Amino acid sequence: KEFSAAAAQYSVACRLDPQNHVLFSNRSASYAGLQEWDKAKEDAVKVIKMKPDWPKGYSRLGAAFHGKNEWKDAVDAYKQGLEFDPDNAQLKDGIKMAIEAITEATGEEPTWLDVY
Repeated sequence: KEFSAAAAQYSVACRLDPQNHVLFSNRSASYAGLQEWDKAKEDAVKVIKMKPDWPKGYSRLGAAFHGKNEWKDAVDAYKQGLEFDPDNAQLKDGIKMAIEAITEATGEEPTWLDVY
């Protein structure tokens, strides 16, 4: 995919419509595709501030944390999103992938886990 071009176009769109949470969410996804995790996280945080009840923002934040290998924070972000949409498959999959990453990295399942 053309993540670099997409990020550039979303940057223009974000400047033109700085209150549009969907544009920042899509730019966050573009940055994640480029593995620019800090930028992806920054946009996800903006999305959540603009639209705190929108689960997609938490999904973007979880993905950014996952990319930074900050898996506990990723799980926490995904869990926050589930508070608004308890049946959201993308958020549940994010939790599962983060737990798998933790288990693979440490050799054991996290003891702090109380998912859902």
